[in-house]
Amino acid sequence: MIKRGYPFKSLIWPCIVLLLVGGLLTACNPEMAGKPRVWIDVPRPNVTIRVGQAVDIQGHAYASDGVAEVLFTVNGTPCRREPPQKPGAEFTPIVQRWLPDKAGDYHLQIEVYDSNGAGSSPASVWVKVISAEVAPLDHTLTPTQSPIPPLDHTLTPTQSPIPLTNTTSPSLTPTLTLIPPTHTPSPLPPATSTPIPPTPKPSPTTDSTSPTIGNVSESADPIFKPFCTPNTLTISASVADLGGVSKVELVYRVVEGTRQGQWRRVTMNLTGGNTYQATLNWEDLEASLDPPVNSQATIEYYLQAWDSNNNQSQSNTYTTALKNCLV
Repeated sequence: MIKRGYPFKSLIWPCIVLLLVGGLLTACNPEMAGKPRVWIDVPRPNVTIRVGQAVDIQGHAYASDGVAEVLFTVNGTPCRREPPQKPGAEFTPIVQRWLPDKAGDYHLQIEVYDSNGAGSSPASVWVKVISAEVAPLDHTLTPTQSPIPPLDHTLTPTQSPIPLTNTTSPSLTPTLTLIPPTHTPSPLPPATSTPIPPTPKPSPTTDSTSPTIGNVSESADPIFKPFCTPNTLTISASVADLGGVSKVELVYRVVEGTRQGQWRRVTMNLTGGNTYQATLNWEDLEASLDPPVNSQATIEYYLQAWDSNNNQSQSNTYTTALKNCLV
């Protein structure tokens, strides 16, 4: 959330500087050309927030092939993956609303992906969340900033009070110029953990209800390293919608320590009733992270579903471990 004490115009120059620096880095390092980039404008590092106080993580993203998706992560846990405000645009603003539910230090991170699935380096910021019982926030600034005095017409000790009338003493010249209030941004929509799908033009008969996803389960057969059996993992879920389900996808990646694989998608097939399934094998894992060979490697996955009116829903993110065997 932008504090009133900071003029909105002060955010323009950092954005321009970042764009210029990004251009110079791309010119100096050809490997960065075409790679998506993202940065966070607000909140400032180490800002203090109270429990239950919504905060808007605002920034911008760039991708020469168009920004397709935004991944928002809190303390290393993916919380939300959705299209940006301007899907497919080369340059688009990024807004992620977050509501902390307990005190502590939090690492907020944003990554973006272009239309070809290429990911950016993450942009992150640390914030501090305090208990709601703590005294109200006093808009404490960082050590490099100077506090901005309130606009209450208070003069310094060397100045004489100016009467609040239209008559000015002939011997007194006003030394203060009142700063008009800065523009108040329009309120952002409420926070939601459900990705926002492209909204069709409203009509009286449009179905706005998203599919329901439940009973997400894994088969008893784990994925072992090659030459061991079984060597597959089947994910199942119940997906239903009054207007009919048009598509269900399994989105997954392999994580091995600090190595994070690319998110991959496979279509889930209807096997009867409302049950959809997809099976992963070792080749699917190599397509995400090559090679995923450590015994501590895990598979992260979630489900996305669309109905016939393109309403979309997304499940929680689940994790399962890779297995090893003796050969």
